[in-house]
Amino acid sequence: MKRPYHIAEDRLVFTFEPEGWPLGVITGFTFVGGSRGRVFHIEHVIVLPGAPPSTLLGTLSMGLRAAHDLKYDGLRVFLHDQHPLAAQLLSLVSRYRFAYDGPADDGEYYYKEIPR
Repeated sequence: MKRPYHIAEDRLVFTFEPEGWPLGVITGFTFVGGSRGRVFHIEHVIVLPGAPPSTLLGTLSMGLRAAHDLKYDGLRVFLHDQHPLAAQLLSLVSRYRFAYDGPADDGEYYYKEIPR
């Protein structure tokens, strides 16, 4: 039987708190290697219950600023092809100008370089 949970260590959590109260979070990890330098791999973007509809875009924008401030060279995200919101998530990565970065067994990777 598959575990109904996932445990991960060495993760970063960016919390979106525009007025001192958390509305959204981004979780992920740092990947260093290859020609891209230091890349933040986004695992989850979460909008907390009761947050206004603008929270998703605010959380993503905050994550981009935080990654720039922390001197990441790029961002990478995986989109699972069976996710119920796959089409909407693809629209979001396109809006933020992530580029297709290759296939995986059950989805695709997208990458965005962070300009300096």
